[in-house]
Amino acid sequence: MLEALTVIQNFALALLAVTVLLAAVIAWFSARALATPILKLTDAAERMSLGDLNVKIDVQSRDEIGQLAGALGRMQTSLRMAMERLRKKK
Repeated sequence: MLEALTVIQNFALALLAVTVLLAAVIAWFSARALATPILKLTDAAERMSLGDLNVKIDVQSRDEIGQLAGALGRMQTSLRMAMERLRKKK
């Protein structure tokens, strides 16, 4: 009886360890999937703020991050057009 209880307890601990490991792996991949496009957009915005208006904005998601990428792309186009107008006025 005690032996059966030990076997069940060991199985439960092993199952818990596997579950925690699986949850950690899923959390890591989810965090990476969320952070990577944000880091790309941050880098593009930083480069645009330094005057590089030809930065490629390559985020193809359809969620809020994708909407942000689209808005950043439209802002980039607007800034590029404004700079061209200013150059023509000189």
